[in-house]
Amino acid sequence: MLQEVGLLLSLCAVMLSGPLSVSDTPQTRESACALVADALKEFHKLRPGDSREHLERIFELDGGLQSSTRSRYAFKRCRFVKVDIEFSATRAESPGFPLPTDKIVNLSRLYLEEPVYD
Repeated sequence: MLQEVGLLLSLCAVMLSGPLSVSDTPQTRESACALVADALKEFHKLRPGDSREHLERIFELDGGLQSSTRSRYAFKRCRFVKVDIEFSATRAESPGFPLPTDKIVNLSRLYLEEPVYD
């Protein structure tokens, strides 16, 4: 729990450490931290064994090179918040093709990174 609180504070600090803009107000700061808190809340609902379909309700595939067994996902509400996911394929005869039924084997911690667009 202490690690998650530290991560949340770090993410908020990073999001707010850029140059101040005209629209930078206490309300926008609170909103940014609330968004990060929502990402953490949704992330903590994920478990190994959950399906790719379940994951893709909240996170979406990031751009760039991906594979069916290892993929990078971005939080739908803020594509800067990401997680790396390892899957076990549910259909051995088509190993390179991701399926909604693929199961999560491992999740990284959440991290911040620029969105990747193809």
